[in-house]
Amino acid sequence: MNRIRFLAVAAPMAFVAAATPRPLAKLTPGLTYTFTSHVQTTDPNGQTTDRVVMSGHAAILGDRARIDLDSMGAQTSPAQQSAGTMRGIYFLSLNGGARLVYVDPVKKQYMDMDMGGMLHGLAALTSGSRGLIRIQASNVHIDADRIGAGPAILGHSTLHYRLTESKTMSTKVLFKTITSRDSSVTDLYYAPDLKNFVNPFLSNSQAMTGMLDMYGPEYKQQYLAAHAKLYGEGAPLRSVSTTTTTDGSGKVRMTVVTTEVTQLSTGNVIATQFDIPADYSKIDVSVPQSATASAQPDSASHATDSGASKSNLVKKGLKGLFGRPQ
Repeated sequence: MNRIRFLAVAAPMAFVAAATPRPLAKLTPGLTYTFTSHVQTTDPNGQTTDRVVMSGHAAILGDRARIDLDSMGAQTSPAQQSAGTMRGIYFLSLNGGARLVYVDPVKKQYMDMDMGGMLHGLAALTSGSRGLIRIQASNVHIDADRIGAGPAILGHSTLHYRLTESKTMSTKVLFKTITSRDSSVTDLYYAPDLKNFVNPFLSNSQAMTGMLDMYGPEYKQQYLAAHAKLYGEGAPLRSVSTTTTTDGSGKVRMTVVTTEVTQLSTGNVIATQFDIPADYSKIDVSVPQSATASAQPDSASHATDSGASKSNLVKKGLKGLFGRPQ
């Protein structure tokens, strides 16, 4: 999977897991906003491509949020977008993020999603002696700093924080190992007056920590320590992340991901839009315990079955996130 495709897949995972508004008083006005996530890539030959990987709109009322996707992916024409994206799909974050629901109005179906379990399953797929893919981060350095006052965004004063990260990535698939050196700088702009604002990509999420295990304990420890330094009373209105990747042959690729709120307003939010219609059927996406079991396989047959189980778990979870359930 190339880096751009990974970004297009990883963003909605964070999108769902991070949509976790804090509980508010019942009379607190709601928030509505629109957002985009834009990626610019410069390849080793100096050629640059631009694309919007996701856009949508959201509503927040108390401890509930609804996120509707208007487009997702690299499709360029309306026909491609209609056929190949999740347009019309929406996500609900309920009970302060304790419950996350994927809703498909076309098929009149919904599924409750255990993001923590799914991400732990993904980590199991890529770590340990039973991992189908081995990923290891070394020479890790992650830190965060408060830079100072940021620019006004949509009429709101902001605070500017910067997150820096560098690491050597080693990925082993079967008998082939790929090594690269990654470094990134992410500038985050928070609006202190928006205490109840949730950014679907960039809010800190406990569910996402399950995915950190795939990179090893050193990475996870530094990641959590650095993110604890970021502004904790809201989510950023804008994030600009520049990542430089140097592969084993010295070729350099640069990726800039800009995620930002494009419109923002307070006012009345219709409460019933957070309800699941009574005539929608529920899709079961329960997580098999065998996918995240820590016991070692006791035979070659057991190992094959376990690997298949983990693979099926991740495929099932990703299908639920990135395609309409059948």
